[in-house]
Amino acid sequence: MTSWGFGYDYPDGSEFLTIALQCGSTAGQAYWCDPVIDEMGEEIAALPLDDPKRTELLREVQRIAINEQAYLVPLYARNALILSQDYVKGDQLDPLLTLPVAENVWIDQG
Repeated sequence: MTSWGFGYDYPDGSEFLTIALQCGSTAGQAYWCDPVIDEMGEEIAALPLDDPKRTELLREVQRIAINEQAYLVPLYARNALILSQDYVKGDQLDPLLTLPVAENVWIDQG
């Protein structure tokens, strides 16, 4: 049995930038807009994931949102409830807890 909620699809801080902090976004239901953050978002999207400048830009976006008191309504809280039996072998979650990994699961008839 599995129960899922909303969470990161991938381990990168830009995910919530694109769904909640950009002008015109209604995903976070904040209806908040800062053109500076939109410009920073475009620059962030163009940089490689491991670029230190990208990390610093994401931190600056966070500082701006906090200082301007952007109000973000969380979509859902992530949760995961997984039940299994001792005879189910090989079951695991991916590192982000987004989907169960079932390709190597088997029932031990032993």
